[in-house]
Amino acid sequence: MTRQRHFRPAQRAAGLGQPQRPKGDRSSGAIQPGTGRAGNNESIAVTLRSTTSSDRRPRKQAIIPPIPPGATAMTMKTRFRGYLPVVVDLETGGFDDTVHSLLEIAAVTLDFEHQRLVASGRHRWAVTPHPDTAVEEASLRVTGIDLNDPARGAVPEHEAVRGLFRVVRAEVKRHGCQRAIVTAHNAHFDHGFIHAAATRSGIKRSPFHPFSVVDTVGLAAVHYGHTVLSEACGRAGIDYDADRAHSAAYDAEITAALFCAVVNATVQRKGAPGGPASFR
Repeated sequence: MTRQRHFRPAQRAAGLGQPQRPKGDRSSGAIQPGTGRAGNNESIAVTLRSTTSSDRRPRKQAIIPPIPPGATAMTMKTRFRGYLPVVVDLETGGFDDTVHSLLEIAAVTLDFEHQRLVASGRHRWAVTPHPDTAVEEASLRVTGIDLNDPARGAVPEHEAVRGLFRVVRAEVKRHGCQRAIVTAHNAHFDHGFIHAAATRSGIKRSPFHPFSVVDTVGLAAVHYGHTVLSEACGRAGIDYDADRAHSAAYDAEITAALFCAVVNATVQRKGAPGGPASFR
């Protein structure tokens, strides 16, 4: 929920601390609520400080290694062994996926562009709480979600989950992969809520791997020495806007930026076909 992520429950990989004060309305016109489609402003702005500077410091340029002779360009299928990472973020009514409601879903799809991993699509659904689930008032204060606001464009849970799965299945097919894999900050939290919502909706087959995830908590710990999302982004050169946090759309976007930064900074293995870019 809160992509500071340090107040997740103990079973989450980095779930420590207490919720921060609510930040107010996090709504954005970048994505049309309830449709799962990007709006006219296709992307929520996420700034890489390595390429953008407001204080006129020299810009750092992305170094794109050449493709070795005879090698093919990097693809999602080859880079991730047929398991397609899809960055997901949820806002929920609490921490227990068997009890609490799913309130927002956001997903960012990825692709390689000039040998660099980038966000390629953004989708968001506001969700009407399932009648068999509960919403904690503390969660609403943190997220700033007003369940009675018609501007949310909320849809029933089953419609939102099916919409997410349609997007993911289409991406899996497009990239020739065998399955998608939930990629998130404290990913088992999001994975659990998706599975619980699919079960309530009577959906028997999910496009996501049933238990494996890619967790940016561990990636951030290894690459940047910190597990908190805002701190890891700072060390990766990604501007993090705390006032826009606790929105599924923004949190998914910023998590995708962090994941891409890790992948693009990975040292190219000898003999690997192509390779992700690195920043110096």
